[in-house]
This record gives sequence, structure tokens and C-alpha cells, in this order.
Amino acid sequence: MRLELFFKLTSGIFLVVLCGLFYIEIARGSFYYELSQKNRIRLIPQDGLRGNILDRKGKILADSRLSFAVSVIPQEVNDRDRTFTLLAKVLGIEKARLMKTYRSGSAAPFAPVLLKDNITKNEALILEENKYKLDGVIVEFRAKRQYPFKQELSHLLGYLREVDKSRITRLKEYGYNLKDIMGYDGVEEAYDRYLRSEKGGMQIEVNNRGQMVRLLGLRLPHKGTDITLTIDLDMQRIAYSALFDKKGCIIIMDPYNGAILAMVNNPGYDPNVFVANDKDEINLLRNNRSAPFFNRAISASYPPASTFKLITAIAGLEASKLSPSTTFFCDGKIMVGNREFKCWDKHGMVNLNSAIIHSCDVFFYQLGLMLGPRALSEYAVKFGLGRVCNIDIEREAAGFVPTVNWKLWQRKESWFKGDTANFAIGQGALLVTPLQMARLISVFANGGSLVNPYLVKSIGNNSLAENRPLIKLGIKDRDLQLLKQGLIGAVKDLEGTAHVLALPDLTVAGKTGTAQVSRGLPHGWFIGFAPTDVPKIAFCVFLEHGGSSALACSIAREILEKLLEQNLV
Repeated sequence: MRLELFFKLTSGIFLVVLCGLFYIEIARGSFYYELSQKNRIRLIPQDGLRGNILDRKGKILADSRLSFAVSVIPQEVNDRDRTFTLLAKVLGIEKARLMKTYRSGSAAPFAPVLLKDNITKNEALILEENKYKLDGVIVEFRAKRQYPFKQELSHLLGYLREVDKSRITRLKEYGYNLKDIMGYDGVEEAYDRYLRSEKGGMQIEVNNRGQMVRLLGLRLPHKGTDITLTIDLDMQRIAYSALFDKKGCIIIMDPYNGAILAMVNNPGYDPNVFVANDKDEINLLRNNRSAPFFNRAISASYPPASTFKLITAIAGLEASKLSPSTTFFCDGKIMVGNREFKCWDKHGMVNLNSAIIHSCDVFFYQLGLMLGPRALSEYAVKFGLGRVCNIDIEREAAGFVPTVNWKLWQRKESWFKGDTANFAIGQGALLVTPLQMARLISVFANGGSLVNPYLVKSIGNNSLAENRPLIKLGIKDRDLQLLKQGLIGAVKDLEGTAHVLALPDLTVAGKTGTAQVSRGLPHGWFIGFAPTDVPKIAFCVFLEHGGSSALACSIAREILEKLLEQNLV
């Protein structure tokens, strides 16, 4: 009895199911088919605004604005010819060019392909009105990055573009996907994880004309975190104007804590060309032999020339092989082995102070020979040369400090006295970055500490300034003061190598350098600080193939005069 009841119940259930299937598939099949064709679920992504980048006073260096863009979802395009014909007409772009953009940008059937960014409001309205003719076409809001100061801050800020295939594999686990925008170079790259927004979007139901039927879900995008730099925009613009069309860089730094107040490179580039995706202009920049993307302030290494004499002098004083009364005679040349080493002038009897003021090569040749290469290498490393400063943006070079063992192992050559003589005046295999030299001169400005240079002052409300500790070098104050007097004399003395920087309303101290190179004109250096009693800034002016230090000094004077005018120093 129970078994018979079970079979009847089961049969009844199957009968109900079959009737339901018959009703859905046969009786109402055409209705549900039409409904499935006319209605579909679509996800519309919404970009959030990237975090702003501000200078130390809150002035905007990079921000974002909302714009319209038109994209195509490949799997939803039914009539490609009709769709692209109409798009070409509305956008004013040749159909063949649109098709080329579509093919080159297609990564997956479901992934939207950007056809044109930054379309006008009128174009967006026309496309929306013609949605029923444009299968798979979507008009969306996009956040566009703006760089109002263009070349002036290009190497500091960097630029934005789509994640490339070489990076997507390692970035996938951090939430990056193909077509995502990320920072390249500068602060945009180093702090991308803070600046980037959290995407949002809408889940909507649309009919067969692409028109919205109802909103199914909404997730609001979240703005990225604002970042405040140590940069003073006014100083940055003054330095950029002074450098003008010269190839090189300028760094202005707080000598007590390493905060970068200005860092200018030339040639530079306009980051906005990447925002506009101007491929012609981007290719021109990439093929430019002047290397406009190269951050000469931190990524390039050069011989320091006479600016290195400060380290040679400190090494001599600390080793008690040099005193203020030590003298050498300079008649314009000296024999080292069987080779004649020249000085740029005949200085006669020279002590330490006059050797710094007049930048006498013969004095430092002889001092270097007394010290030997190991002491020179030791103090070069002590002052931070041959290693990165750990500034908070990418691609910093370490420079190079030669040693006796390096030459023996790498070049299979012995170290000669001529190598030591060259080393003592900052020539030969020794290489430094302009940032390292700004850091070096800060030691004499702040009384003996090696600072850790940095660019980012705060992320949101979190200050980073306290995370940059000083390194006490243990140099005797007496020795630092002796060299500081020489640096002041180089500017104040009528025959000093930097006398052009003698200003009536500002005391300046510094050291010049003219670096000889194998090809082209020499490089020009000037490193200094001001005012001399309680320094507010340390700075480095470097001119690649500038001819001599004279032009670097003239540029430094122009900067200081304008800083004085605006009460910035």
C-alpha cells in the first residue's frame, strides 16, 4: 500500500514538472526568448579619482577631473560594419583608424576596448541617443589625470599609463588587471598603491536598444589617498626657469633633514601626453637622443671633479696629515711618476684655506699622495658615495668609488700613483650622482651629519618626516669649521672660484668643479649652502657638458637672487 502511494506521488511530481517545462518551452517559449534577447545584465565600471599630489604648502601638482570616453565590448557587437560606420561619423575619426584601434586594443571578448578618450559632452549625448544602433558600445565616465606644470615636475611626478604585459604577472596578486592605469616613474610609480582609487560600478538591466531598464546594484568608487611632497613649488619653478634650456639638473634641499625643496631636470617631458595617449608625441620622446625621461639628479653618475676635494681635505685633517699651516708650492704642474699633472693656474705657496678658495689641483695631488687610495676610498664611502641615498622614488644610481682591489680584480691592473692623484681631485673612475653631492655639502652646512633625502612629506594625514634619521659622521667640529671657512672664501674672496655668487644681502658658501670627460665639453658643478651662519638651503647645480663651473655658478646666483626676492631664503 505504501509502495503504491509512493509511486503515485512520484508520478504526480514528474507530471507537474513536465507540464511546467511544456508551458515554458512550448506555450510561452517565444515570449521568454524575446525577453532574453531584449533584456540583459550589464556591468558598467566607474573610475574613482586618483589621489592628488600636493606641494609642501598644499598647492596642487597633480589632480584628476572627470571626462567621457567611448569603448566597445567585442562579444556584444553584432554588426561591426554598421557600428563602426556610425561611430566614425559621430566621433569625426576615419573608420579604418577606429578599426585599427579596436583590433590593437582587444584583449578578451568581454573586456571593453577604449576607442576614444576625452570625448565631448555633445558626442556622448549623440552616442547615448543612438544606443539602439550601436551594439556593444558604452559611454562611461573616466577620471583623467592633470599635470598643470608639465615639464617642470615631470621627473618628480612621473606619468600614468596602462599596465604593460611585462608587469601584469607580478602585479596581479595586488589587484591590478589588464587595462588598469598605473604610475610609471617618480612619485606616481613609487606611491601608486596609495594614489590609485578603488573602482566602483553599476549593475544594470538594459533592453535590446541598450537603454537602461533598472538599476540592480551600485558600488561607489573611492578616491585615492592624497600625497603631500616636501617640494616647494615656488622654488621648483625658480630653479626650472634658471636651468632653462641647459642639459642638467638642480637640487635644493633642507640641509638638516634631507627634505627635497626642489629637484629640476632638463630636458624633461609633458606627462599630459600619456594622459591624452598621444602616440606620435610619445614615440618622439622615446626616440629623443637627449633622453628626456632620464632623471639626471638621481639616476646619472658623473665625475665630481673639484667638489671631491672637500673629502680629500677631511681625510687629511682627520688622519692628522694636514693642518691649517700645511703648505705646498704650486707652479702649475707636478710630476707624478713619469707623467706631468697640471693645475689650472699657478698659485704659488698654498695652504688649506687658499687651496679651497682657488681650487688648487697641485695642493690636492700632493695631499692625496700622502693619504693613499685606501683613505680616499674610506672617506668617500663615509660621506655616502658609492651607495644609494635611499630617496623615496625609483631608479636611483649608486655611483662608484674605486679601490685598489677593484682595479686589480676587475681590470687586472695595478694601482698607480697617477690613479691616486686623479682620485684626490675627483677624476678617474670615481662617479657620483648630483643627489649625493647635495647630500655631501649638507654635512658642512649642518655640522657633521649625513641626511637621508626624501620627497614625500605625508600620505594622507600620516607624516613621514620623522622616519628619516640623521647619520652622525663623527667628524671633528674644528675640521668642519676649517673647511667651511674655505667654502665661504671661495665665494667672498675676489679671486675665489665662485666669487660671482657674492651677493650683498646673502652670504653663500660653496665649491666649484669642472669635470673632464673623454668626449664632449667638461661637466660643470657648483655645490653650496646659504646663508652661511644658519643655513636654510643646500643646493647642487650640475650642467652636463656645460663647459666649466662658471655657468653653474651663474645659474646658482640667478636662483638665489630670485629666492631672496620672494623671501624664500
